[in-house]
Amino acid sequence: MPPDPIRRIDVFGHELRYAHGTYVMSGGRAAESQSSTLVRVTTAAGVEGWGESCPLGTTYLPAFAEGGRAAIREMAPSLLGVDATNLAHLRGNRPRVVERNAQHAQRQVK
Repeated sequence: MPPDPIRRIDVFGHELRYAHGTYVMSGGRAAESQSSTLVRVTTAAGVEGWGESCPLGTTYLPAFAEGGRAAIREMAPSLLGVDATNLAHLRGNRPRVVERNAQHAQRQVK
């Protein structure tokens, strides 16, 4: 398979509603929808791939969904130009990107 570099990464927030009404959890927690994150990756050849993350939202941690979106937005620039067909490289690059961004955030706080 020829290389196909990533050209664009888009992040979307979406309120995912439950098809059967209210979702009831332990401790009396309930929700009618959850904040979901959709990610679209587009390659130079125009191929699109989609991913989704849907944590338990405010029933888990209020800022979790937007925190995930922020992390993806921070990592996205380092993935542009990377061959989307080389999954081993993409997986290997992710920990370095996350660590670098964590170190940058720590320096900003100090």
